[in-house]
Amino acid sequence: MPRRHHTTASKANESAWKGYAEFLKGQTEATKARLRVIANPGLAALRQSPVSIDLRHKLAEACPEKAHNLPPLQEIFHDFFQFAGRHRAEYPCVAEALALRKEAMTSYHFAKKDLAAILVGDAAEGQGWRDRILSAGTIEVEKQSEPYPEVGWYIAEAEDIYKTWDNWLRERKMPDSRTKCRLCKKLDESKLQVNLPADKSAIFIDASTKKLIGYVFRDWCGDAELVHQVNEIVVDAVEKSISVREDAGGLVLAGWSAGARSTGLFDWCNNLRKKNQSKDSAFALRLRQSSVFAIMWNMCLSGLPDEVLLDCEDWRRRSLIYPIQVPHHT
Repeated sequence: MPRRHHTTASKANESAWKGYAEFLKGQTEATKARLRVIANPGLAALRQSPVSIDLRHKLAEACPEKAHNLPPLQEIFHDFFQFAGRHRAEYPCVAEALALRKEAMTSYHFAKKDLAAILVGDAAEGQGWRDRILSAGTIEVEKQSEPYPEVGWYIAEAEDIYKTWDNWLRERKMPDSRTKCRLCKKLDESKLQVNLPADKSAIFIDASTKKLIGYVFRDWCGDAELVHQVNEIVVDAVEKSISVREDAGGLVLAGWSAGARSTGLFDWCNNLRKKNQSKDSAFALRLRQSSVFAIMWNMCLSGLPDEVLLDCEDWRRRSLIYPIQVPHHT
């Protein structure tokens, strides 16, 4: 194990932290707000709060020779927390905030462990989530001379659906002149090689080459509460500034954009720089979004076929797109 880097002389630290702990003993709304932040289990909350400014300022006062080369915030927080823990009897309000923080962190770790067991499987329990997903039946299919259903058509599975939409599609005025009008055809089941039931999963491979073609995994997540929470984040992330002529609703973009239809280009979305959002609320939303992406990607790593994962990694390296990074908790 590498030795922990000690930032400044311990006596100087003690002086700085004692002054801040004394400040937090005051029962004002400002100090109560700071104590609530300290009780929060997320390091991100501390970084975005006045507490980080306070601690750095106190340490800079105690060590003026190092004022322009202070240690990382995580080390500063850790050192202050250690001091407060050793002097909990002198500063009960700080000790209470740290106890709440510890309790929240314990709850967070157990919740994270339970979620990981649900999403990616627990090795101690034998067959994991990956085994359940990949245990889907394998179906061999032949390559056809022509694709079916035909590309560029809407397919109606029933006669009443066909009658409902056929006339509307023929008579409607296209909102975007650049888009070709698509018409409707009735499904010809005799041309289908496989009709997979709605409750079945399957992995499709080429009958000749035995290579993966595609897959259908039902109940991908398996946790209804998580799906609900993710949906709430998606709703919060809808950006009204994106105009789509054929979509009367909203389009969600987070992080990277594929660019305009006529000029494909991966780059940061403009909505990351919205001016009508405070820095704190924007950071909180982006943190929730990146956490959802991280959950999804970990599920992919645990459950998708190796061919798909290797293809994704190869594309990422060639495109030079940045990988997902999620702030750590402390």
